Amino acid sequence: MYDTNKISLENHLNFIDNMPKNRIYLKVEDLGVINFKIINDTAELGLHKNPEKKRVGNILLKTAIDYAFDELKIKKIILYVFENNVKAINLYKNFGFVESNKKDNIIKMELLKSEK
Repeated sequence: MYDTNKISLENHLNFIDNMPKNRIYLKVEDLGVINFKIINDTAELGLHKNPEKKRVGNILLKTAIDYAFDELKIKKIILYVFENNVKAINLYKNFGFVESNKKDNIIKMELLKSEK
């Protein structure tokens, strides 16, 4: 998930309380929440890191990928990231995601199951 502003703990908790109900959510200990919007055999991925935790991106992303491919039997995962979020882009690339589209300053990235 992406946002151009720093998210306060209050806004973060409010967001979680009002998450759309048409998605699958996974709480990963106290590290964060993963959500999937399923469209056919594709999952749109959102990661919501606990703002009080540091360096948990690898754990959240590995958990998301494993769950999507192994449990949900998804064939492709997509996500969106701001082009200036180099740290996140590098994390996604380290897990095999590739850039598939760019509109304005948002990059769409994809990971196919065979690339896992």
